[in-house]
Amino acid sequence: MLSVARSVACLVSAVFTFYLPLEVGHDIRWAGSGSVMAVDWSDVQLWSGFAVVAGAVLGPLSATATRPGWRGAFAAAGLVGLLLGDAARRAVGWGGWDVAVVVDALLAVAVLISAAGHNRAPVRTAVLSVLAAGVGLALISVPTRSSSCSSRSSRGRRLDRFGAPGAGGQCAAPARRGAATASSAAPPRPAAGQR
Repeated sequence: MLSVARSVACLVSAVFTFYLPLEVGHDIRWAGSGSVMAVDWSDVQLWSGFAVVAGAVLGPLSATATRPGWRGAFAAAGLVGLLLGDAARRAVGWGGWDVAVVVDALLAVAVLISAAGHNRAPVRTAVLSVLAAGVGLALISVPTRSSSCSSRSSRGRRLDRFGAPGAGGQCAAPARRGAATASSAAPPRPAAGQR
């Protein structure tokens, strides 16, 4: 039960740690433009709800991952599978390796090594982790709210999916790797609230 409480507390605090600085960063970046971004509390509530559910699942998995036998191997594979699934979704969806993909991959390796060392079943844990990565990819790939690509500022001005004023609220699809785009100045970035 303590592992569930710790996991839920960490994940809910991560939601707040993401959304509150997002507003501050926007206001600093677009200072003087008249654009004001408010915290979208419905998104905070949505992701906090996901954090509670995820904490209720991930807490027992993390507590069980180091136990010997099949139980520990399954638990460790579940944790590693979610990390590898997220890394694969990010790498494929945004055209390559970035910091988030590298961090997910490194965390997956660290969890795999740590858990397999304690549960004394490294091959079993590794094989189950590969299978769980497919399940993790399916779970992580569930689309979030597509309507969050654009919104209006508190003054009624249209904001793009990054909170920039005046973009007309158009959601740009991620560019294919190597494809020419109208403005090749920067690669597409995920919408606020997506990893």
